[in-house]
Amino acid sequence: MRWILMLNQNIADLIINYELQHNLTDNTLAFKSHISVEKIHQLKTTGNNNISDDDMNRILQYIEKN
Repeated sequence: MRWILMLNQNIADLIINYELQHNLTDNTLAFKSHISVEKIHQLKTTGNNNISDDDMNRILQYIEKN
């Protein structure tokens, strides 16, 4: 269970740091990565508990490529 919490925090940190480094809002990141802003918010607050693998891959691939 602890590693799941760490993974969720790492995902949130990754998104937050990416947004700060690229001066993006949640809305802009959602638009550019083709994921709803609600899912971005969920990833930042609760991690990936209810996010599909496809959406998770999409956001991670976007961050990796940009």
